[in-house]
Amino acid sequence: MSLMVIDVDHSKNINDTYGDNAEDKVLISISNILKQHVRNGDIVGRWGGEEFIILVPTATALRCEAIADKIRVAIEDGTILDDIKVTASFGITQIKLQDTLEESFGRADGELYEAKNSRRNNIKIKL
Repeated sequence: MSLMVIDVDHSKNINDTYGDNAEDKVLISISNILKQHVRNGDIVGRWGGEEFIILVPTATALRCEAIADKIRVAIEDGTILDDIKVTASFGITQIKLQDTLEESFGRADGELYEAKNSRRNNIKIKL
């Protein structure tokens, strides 16, 4: 089982530049992209302001990286409201049998911050 945490890059800039309605449309658009790229049995949810999670019960973290890259490219290639280009960063971890929920989310979230600090619009994995 693996976990992805996804964060919209520079969402505060989107909100400051285009307003709350534009940010809402970005989140809806990304939600639709996520739903298009997950498999039956995968669980997608909004985790916070501009963060999403995907729980992938039947895939390794390395398999999730391939899924995440398809999602990342779909987000990057999409256009929202005619002129808003958006990217996202991803943190992925494989959930281990002995993990607590906090440990799993902590690892995935740590990798997300690595992705955002390195150059954004990329994926980091912690096995």
